[in-house]
Amino acid sequence: MIPAIQRQDRKHGTVKKHTSLASLSTFPKPIRQVLKLKKSIKTTSHKTLENDQLGIWLLLVSSLLSVFNITLVFYESELIYESDYKINDKINALRAVIFVSCLAHSLVIIKYYIHKDPSPRLKEWISKVLHSKKQLLKIILDISIAMLHTPPGLSSNLTFTQLGFQSTLSYTDIIFPFCLLKSKFILTFLSEISKYNNKKAKFILNWLKINNNTAFMIKSYIKETPFKTATFCFGISILLIGMNLRIFEKASSSFTLWDSFWLCFLTESTIGYGDIYPKTHIGRLISGFAGIIGVFIFSYNVVAVRDIIDLNDQELHLCKRLRHNFSVSNQLKPKSASFIQKWWRAKKSKSIKEHFSVIAEAKRFSFLRKFLSKDIASSVQEQITDTEKVTEKAFKRIKNDLENAEKYAGLAHRLMKMEYGNMKKLRVLNGLYGSCEEHKLSVNQGKYLNKDSSSIMKMRNQAVKNLFIRRVGVSPNMSASPSFSFVDLE
Repeated sequence: MIPAIQRQDRKHGTVKKHTSLASLSTFPKPIRQVLKLKKSIKTTSHKTLENDQLGIWLLLVSSLLSVFNITLVFYESELIYESDYKINDKINALRAVIFVSCLAHSLVIIKYYIHKDPSPRLKEWISKVLHSKKQLLKIILDISIAMLHTPPGLSSNLTFTQLGFQSTLSYTDIIFPFCLLKSKFILTFLSEISKYNNKKAKFILNWLKINNNTAFMIKSYIKETPFKTATFCFGISILLIGMNLRIFEKASSSFTLWDSFWLCFLTESTIGYGDIYPKTHIGRLISGFAGIIGVFIFSYNVVAVRDIIDLNDQELHLCKRLRHNFSVSNQLKPKSASFIQKWWRAKKSKSIKEHFSVIAEAKRFSFLRKFLSKDIASSVQEQITDTEKVTEKAFKRIKNDLENAEKYAGLAHRLMKMEYGNMKKLRVLNGLYGSCEEHKLSVNQGKYLNKDSSSIMKMRNQAVKNLFIRRVGVSPNMSASPSFSFVDLE
């Protein structure tokens, strides 16, 4: 329950206190999960801290015992080779030490699994493990890996022929590659002490439903520190693969331990001088595996270097902007020089033509500068949006033009008809005026010789008017109107 929230109401002049209680069920599901996780973390924080410290110490002991057992098994293989594959008391004593170390390692692993389970009693834990097949198989596998060793008193060897010569291997040589599986406990310890496995990280991973296993921790380390992780993996691979090469190649050639490390380094780095090479089938198989690992490690380094050298979005924008500015400057330099020359000529010549030429050149230069100075770093989406806006405006303008086209077509047709009628009437008037003037001058020329010029003009105009009225058919009222004109005829 959430703590009560007191509130006060005033009713009839008195103060009443109410307590409103809200349960977790009233909140949304994500908030309920957060509140439950916070409550569980708060109630078990002290106990969880103590358990985490004990679990870390158990994993540290387990990882140290793993390194110790791998080293002892390799040393046992070297002693067997020096004794010409004969078992002596020293080798048996070493095997007894390895057996005790492996047994102690198994007990530490069992203690760690008991510690991880919240059951207070051992019987309850055993019953849970027996009912959970997955947990039981995991415990059996870890104990089997921890107990990998050659038992004391085992003296048989394996002899076979490969590539034309006889090769001898002891049981310790055969078991050693499987003993390298004990490095699993080292990775478990490193993942447990990582910052991705603390209380806050577990809370976030549980909230996001992500499994905080060893693989997740390793991937997190690789992503955060790629060069350190790649260097660590390269060194560990050279160490482990070199030890395997030494074990399987020592009987067929004069391979020392440092020669094995050198061959592994050359193979993983894809150099391959050829001064040392494996002479057995197993050695060749191990060398091929080392080459595959080296390709992955060095290719990952190349990717990491590319990610470091690669520019982020802000740096890429700045680089494009600077390159664009340099390009604009290089294009404007000759144009600006030409503009300055024209301005100087116009100033010296004091010609109006040169003056207007300089003004036109200034307008072109200003337009070019604005056009080239536009930001080219705009995204593709912004360019598409701008193009859509321009296209939309163009279509609207075309639509308006098409809508007004019908109106303009009708008006143009009317104007064309009026113009055609006006031109036709003008031609008719021009022909009438010319024929009247010729007829009057030719027929009645002698009649009007004794009259003055003003009376002749009046009579001529009256004759033209009468002739026009007869030809066109205008009413006498309209012809008598003082406003008789070409418009009245229309």
